[in-house]
Amino acid sequence: MLRDDMKTIICTIAACAGLLHPFAAAHAKTTDLQRSSKWQMDYSKDACHLIANFGEGKNTVTAVLSRYEPADSLQLRIFGKQMGAFGQFFPGTTDFGPTENPRKVEIVVGKGKDAAMADYGNVRLDDWQPRMDGDIMPSISPQDEAKVDSLTITTPTGRTLRLLLGSMGSPMAAMRQCTRDLVKSWGYEPTVQSALRSPAMPATNPGTWLKSSDYPKAMAQGFENGIVRFRLDIDDKGAVSSCSVLDLAGKLDFGAATCSQIVKRAQFHPARDSAGAPIRSYFVSSVRWVMAH
Repeated sequence: MLRDDMKTIICTIAACAGLLHPFAAAHAKTTDLQRSSKWQMDYSKDACHLIANFGEGKNTVTAVLSRYEPADSLQLRIFGKQMGAFGQFFPGTTDFGPTENPRKVEIVVGKGKDAAMADYGNVRLDDWQPRMDGDIMPSISPQDEAKVDSLTITTPTGRTLRLLLGSMGSPMAAMRQCTRDLVKSWGYEPTVQSALRSPAMPATNPGTWLKSSDYPKAMAQGFENGIVRFRLDIDDKGAVSSCSVLDLAGKLDFGAATCSQIVKRAQFHPARDSAGAPIRSYFVSSVRWVMAH
């Protein structure tokens, strides 16, 4: 199925709803963590990452806000020793301040280079949430971004942390420039893509693009999970011409299985330019491979 955060979930052995950790303790008092480094803009080959450290000593965490295309949403990941055990799923919340509008999320805990990594999925600086099916997401202006100055999260271990971000105006301006450059590096003209009358849209149900039988055999035997973010290049006829893995949490087999099957099964309505003519474009999404014990 395709959820509002554009994630396709493959579940086997147990239903998705049964995968959440039963943790539901009342939150302790909020701990404020001052930003202890400047925001750094990391231009990687297939993504743009804003990175900053918060807190000191054993309480230090690293926040990474990522984009894989021009959009209003961001992928939020927090790295730190207090993020919990690898491979588990937890309910949590995120809330960008100064306004209070907590958003429920599912946290996936994995392994970072030096500490645990908690993936909070896709978030928005305005904490927007649909109230009913069909609600249209509003755009976030640079003025809105500049007002954001904090991020409150619940961690997988039950703590409530408030990261004192500082104004996000300048960091997000750097993010917008990075994503424009990213689109250009893929061989697209950013101004043309930003002016599309309609983007490339699935002509078939994305929930049919991957099946439980596609689960990599070695990964299934080891009960291993994975998250794959990918980009499909869509020609002016709506055919998928290529698939690229943009980000991978897990073994390489997950990336290979995702692209090989989606290229065979996905069908699209082509994007249309500002004049309404079909045009080559791209589609970015992610899939979560889940093998429950």
